[in-house]
Amino acid sequence: MWDITVSDASVEVGNAVALDCRSELGGTAGLTYVMQGTTASGAPYYKADGVPFWLYWDPDCDADYGSSGVPAWHFDDVAPSTTAASDHDGDEICNLGAVFQSSDSSSPPQGLAMWRVYCFGQYGTTGVTLTHRL
Repeated sequence: MWDITVSDASVEVGNAVALDCRSELGGTAGLTYVMQGTTASGAPYYKADGVPFWLYWDPDCDADYGSSGVPAWHFDDVAPSTTAASDHDGDEICNLGAVFQSSDSSSPPQGLAMWRVYCFGQYGTTGVTLTHRL
């Protein structure tokens, strides 16, 4: 199980500050994500308790349609495909709400990490703390 808490509920976007613009991060209350299985790559994926949000690793978020080729962990409101080799949300674009670039598919970053977060048409950053709980 993963306990997800946001270390700073605000996301700086340009000169503005957006509070709780990404529900999948849980705001100041946080969310608990539970492992559901693995994707075709063998990477684990997680679902938030009681709400339709997922956390998963994708080797290429647009399946080479735009050829970004950037492996990353994602918070998303779409369940990941367990059979697709990449583009696990199936949208053929890298339309990402919250992302952490990483080639490590074995687990999302533990402890405090800075995630890129999309709010109000721009990317900003926020600290997200992930704590593994057995």
